[in-house]
Amino acid sequence: MEELKKDLKTPYLSIVIPAFNEELRIKETLCKIVEYIKTKDYSYEIIVVDDGSIDRTVEVVKFTAESLKESITIIKNERNIGKGGAVKNGILKAKGEFILFSDADLSTPISELDKLLPLVEGEYDIAIGSRALPESDIKLHQPWYRENMGRIFNLFVRLIAVRGIKDTQCGFKCFKGSIAKEVSSKQYINRFGFDVEILFIAKKLGYKIKEVPIKWINSPHSRVHAIKDSSEMLMSLLKIRMNDLKGLYWGKCLLEKIKILEILPYFPPRTGWSVRVEYLKKCLLAKGCKCEILNISPESRKIKSEEYIDVQNGLDYIFKVLKYCLKGYKIHIHVNGQSIKGLILTLISEFISFLFMRRCILTFHGGAKQLYFPKENNCLTIPIFFVIFTISKIIICNDESIKEKIKGYGIKRDKIKPIPAFSKQYLAYKETKLSDDLEIFINQHNPILSSYIFERPQFYIPDTLRAMRKITKDYHDLGLIFVGPEKYSQQTINLVQNLNLERNIFLGNNLTHDEFLTLLTRSKIYLRTYEWDGICSSVLQALYLKIPVIGCENPLRPQCVVRFKVGDEDSLVEKIKYVLKNYDDVKENIQLPEIDDTVSNEVELLIS
Repeated sequence: MEELKKDLKTPYLSIVIPAFNEELRIKETLCKIVEYIKTKDYSYEIIVVDDGSIDRTVEVVKFTAESLKESITIIKNERNIGKGGAVKNGILKAKGEFILFSDADLSTPISELDKLLPLVEGEYDIAIGSRALPESDIKLHQPWYRENMGRIFNLFVRLIAVRGIKDTQCGFKCFKGSIAKEVSSKQYINRFGFDVEILFIAKKLGYKIKEVPIKWINSPHSRVHAIKDSSEMLMSLLKIRMNDLKGLYWGKCLLEKIKILEILPYFPPRTGWSVRVEYLKKCLLAKGCKCEILNISPESRKIKSEEYIDVQNGLDYIFKVLKYCLKGYKIHIHVNGQSIKGLILTLISEFISFLFMRRCILTFHGGAKQLYFPKENNCLTIPIFFVIFTISKIIICNDESIKEKIKGYGIKRDKIKPIPAFSKQYLAYKETKLSDDLEIFINQHNPILSSYIFERPQFYIPDTLRAMRKITKDYHDLGLIFVGPEKYSQQTINLVQNLNLERNIFLGNNLTHDEFLTLLTRSKIYLRTYEWDGICSSVLQALYLKIPVIGCENPLRPQCVVRFKVGDEDSLVEKIKYVLKNYDDVKENIQLPEIDDTVSNEVELLIS
């Protein structure tokens, strides 16, 4: 602290004085400030911000600086932008460890700084002079109409913007320097009302403010116009609220208070939604937010982990959603149209969050055709989807086609935000060793095809296996690797045996992200047989790694995917042979646009 006080290169205190047509008063003000500050043992700078004066204010400041043998910084605004704008410019130019701004008339004597500075040197971030406290010493009052105007305005201030402060308008405020700069950088109001705005921002960012009773002497030369300026002050309060609703006052301190609860099946190893939520969590934590994951996958009942909060049953789910809502967490729930259970859990979390006056953010995963979605697929679930979509604050989906399907439930299009699920983070991986049995299978077969599957009819596993039986007649060493999160049915296992494909088919378990991308790079072709795909991440991962993809017909497939007819094993055989015979040409045809960071886009929605 002592070193700072004596360091002339870094002023301990900056004094900012806004001035507009102050040629008659500025000399006396500067003389009083210099006389006072000379008695202190710390370094300082004085900044006068001339706000487009049309008199001799600048010349008087220069003359006074010369006569006092002081280096006074003059900032000139080319035009009059208002006192708030002048103060902002001065603060942003100031270099002091602490910053005071004072009116040019010194209605509050500069000696009152002795009350404010020790507070910001200590536990407070901002100390403001106040004329409205019982201990305030008002030597000369304002005219009765101005005092009453001030009282009415302060009432509106407390109702609309800043509570707990009795006098926001006194032009004598002292800040920690870094905080003054942060708050001023977010300031939008340049005229009356700027004091309220900077205090509103400071409170929103969590800074400690101390209101201090001061001595005050009214200046008879005030330029405040009772009617015109009163209406402008009230308009400024509404502007502050509008700016807040637009999210213009966000800052690191506020982000640290944001808490997000992600709700989804988060089974290890990470695949599908889990991969994206893992990236979302990392991005939120990097911004200083808190993020927890409530894992509704049945596997979480048995597998405990520090990475997520497990759910044991329905009552446990309700209890934990309530618990985190009580802690102030915002709910971000992930769902698709494949499961009634998922829809019911979504409704529960939305209603609980609504009880706490917060609406959930919903990410709706999957393609434009699912088991219970859109409404033409299942009319019985229309009311459920309508309620889910209506209650949610924002709906995130994969693309415009799904947005149109959601809109078909009577949902306003403005709340539906298409954000592609695929993001540049999906291609970041570390090549890793695969399991021994998988390594042996890869080394014994060529070409290698890989496919990520679930044991569901829409993946056409029997048709795929029958196609493999036909193609292995020409490609004896071809190997197909299935991986996925579910256990293989006995029907699938029996069919592999009945078709004599034990040598050519590998029924693998789920893989980690790094393992899956490593497998892709060692595959000749990636096979995607799911009929109801949206923008499938595994398809895009393969393509960006320059691995040809054969996929069933789907309007959302990228153009460079080689497509076969759904459920037609002969069509699949034909396309596999075509790709293998024309491999270099197919690979050369893979052209994709640059990848966006859609994870960051989604995070911005979550914290706004």
